[in-house]
Amino acid sequence: MGVESRLDCFLPLCTFNDADYGKLIKTFPSMAKGGFCRPAIAVGPDLTVWRCFAISSYENVSLDNFASLKELTGFFMSSFDHYKWHIWPEQCEKCKYRLSRICQSSCLAFKVKEIKKFVEEEKSAISVLAEAKELLDKNDVHSASVKYKEAMEKAPKSIKIKADSSFFYIKSGDFFTARKLLDEIEKEYPDYSTIFIYRGIISEEEKDYPEAVRNYRKALRLCPGENDLKDRIKKVRSIQILNMGFI
Repeated sequence: MGVESRLDCFLPLCTFNDADYGKLIKTFPSMAKGGFCRPAIAVGPDLTVWRCFAISSYENVSLDNFASLKELTGFFMSSFDHYKWHIWPEQCEKCKYRLSRICQSSCLAFKVKEIKKFVEEEKSAISVLAEAKELLDKNDVHSASVKYKEAMEKAPKSIKIKADSSFFYIKSGDFFTARKLLDEIEKEYPDYSTIFIYRGIISEEEKDYPEAVRNYRKALRLCPGENDLKDRIKKVRSIQILNMGFI
């Protein structure tokens, strides 16, 4: 009859048994990506923008602040969407679909209360980070370390807190702890470019220049427009060439 079915909000992958889900996918292939959602941008009469109607009363922005739909979608993906992976119902704890990140476990509308709590914890931790950075600027590494640990205790699942803390440990020379935090981030966000930038910095500090270049290139593939990364790669390759000349 020429009717095509598409999903608006996603369906958890356990909604149907495998046989029924397979029949649906054969009939409507687009339903194969049913385990998670992307921003479904909606614009109001006053140019207020919502990520989707399910959470239209939360974290809205103005259309005037964005040059394109791609930029707007990217904003919601980076500022809000990662929260959907942090919170799940108890029965989803050990689900193979959630663990492999092909199902987000439930609609964001059912997670708003928990997400707000998460954001509040993160904001509290960020204020502690500000104190830690002030202490570090004064070369009080020990006191700064205490504050960074306090920040991570306040928001243990925050990608921002872990990333900022890993950079502190890089600056203080504790590469073991920095790597541990970066590994934890990668398990949750394998495409987070900061992981590879910081690993590149560690490799530079250890004078492993080929590894530094490899990590910076990984980061550049994720952020192709970052000129700073291109400059870093050129600088490290120059050092590499100079060192080869001294061998």
